[in-house]
Amino acid sequence: MLLLILTGCAQPETVHALVLQGWEYEWESLSHRISLLQVQVNQDSTASLGLIGGSFTTGSEGTDVPHYRLEYADIGIPGAAFAEAQGTWTIGPDASGTSTLTTAAPDGCGDQMAVYLNGFGIDTGVPQSADYPADYDPSLGYTSNGFAWALGGPRLSGGMLSVDVKATVRWAPQDRADMNAAIPFAQTGVSADVLFVCFQGDAQGAVVSGNVDYPWNPPFTQQDPMTTPFSIVGDAQAHGNKNGVVGGTGFDLQAMFTDVDGSSTGDYLRSYGVELTGSDDGKGTWSGSTTAQITNSSLIEYGDEAASFAADYTRIGVRGATTATATAEGTHDVGAATITLPSP
Repeated sequence: MLLLILTGCAQPETVHALVLQGWEYEWESLSHRISLLQVQVNQDSTASLGLIGGSFTTGSEGTDVPHYRLEYADIGIPGAAFAEAQGTWTIGPDASGTSTLTTAAPDGCGDQMAVYLNGFGIDTGVPQSADYPADYDPSLGYTSNGFAWALGGPRLSGGMLSVDVKATVRWAPQDRADMNAAIPFAQTGVSADVLFVCFQGDAQGAVVSGNVDYPWNPPFTQQDPMTTPFSIVGDAQAHGNKNGVVGGTGFDLQAMFTDVDGSSTGDYLRSYGVELTGSDDGKGTWSGSTTAQITNSSLIEYGDEAASFAADYTRIGVRGATTATATAEGTHDVGAATITLPSP
């Protein structure tokens, strides 16, 4: 009888996965177009990164150095099952486009599911339509008003997990006539990496936002990041849930620029990122903050900036869940790079 009681009360095996918690890129010297941007946490304890800002970063007309910071968490959830899905698609000339990512559902996947955004990418150097101007190379990228990724709710059908992913790139004109003429026709390659989580517990979401105005004060206008505190309160009574893990389900970075002549424009960007910090209290509440930035501080600036962000998060509550976080930061050569993540 004692053996039966102990077996019935045994804790399910804790299963682990790596979850993207935050990212930030900043050019060392100047602001630039966006040609390539990649941020992705891999389950083999590496990260796939990438940044190109046009010909003034690659050495064709100039050079610059990308500085990165990446936060991730090793989450452990008793009785959970994880599955990944990746996808690439093309959007444009419309600013937004949606793709459905699918993968086989792991054993043990039922009604309780969540999905996290574990990576995203932008690549302007993709094939263009016949009406794209011949005098501009799309791989040079474009000036911008920001970009966004958003996940829909996870679905399970016929043994397959799926989620809709919406990507948005807001190209906007600035001081290059050939680039400005190409933007209305631009096709952009985008990508996403998602992590499905199947669990027995509860889940709550939160939307966090912030904004700031940067009055024009060139050169190198002071542009401090936006920080917004928030909490996610779980259902502490459901299934006896006390511990929670948190990951992102989307973000939106916007930068609206007003030129000195009063016109609305895009601009070259110096830095961008969305970073999460915080912890769970072990009693059903996660508390922390989001810090975000999208800036154009540089030797050459074209006017005022109104910056804003929104970020979506989901807290999964399961008794015995754990989170261990770590940060990787440094520089890499312009282009794609793979880094080894430090142990949390």
